[in-house]
Amino acid sequence: MPRAPLRVPVCFTQIYGSKVKNIQERFSKVEKAEKEKQIKDVEFSIKKLVAERDKQLALQRAQLDQEISTLKTRLSALSPVEMVQPPFSSSRPEKPKKAMIIAISFALSWFLGIFTAFVYDFWAKNRERLSGRGS
Repeated sequence: MPRAPLRVPVCFTQIYGSKVKNIQERFSKVEKAEKEKQIKDVEFSIKKLVAERDKQLALQRAQLDQEISTLKTRLSALSPVEMVQPPFSSSRPEKPKKAMIIAISFALSWFLGIFTAFVYDFWAKNRERLSGRGS
């Protein structure tokens, strides 16, 4: 069986109204204090993270500075190009080698001639078949 809503008499609200208001004010103060505490906790966490990040950045910067100094030392240790022996000019030309060009031309023309003879012989023997007349 459902209950009927509770009716509060008018005198009750007049009597306890100031107390309810007082409790509400205290509750809002407590909420405000809790939120301020949360804000302070978040600010502290942020400061802690910033300090940790700065510490890591300082460490990375020190490592990079050390690497830069190592590379500078290696760079200064490099010597410029040395000349082992002075340049000289040859008494006879290197290129073009005429005798070699003539020998290669002779060999290639000989191979080309043999290849042409084989192609001509093949064509002469199979002339009718290649032209499409024979079967």
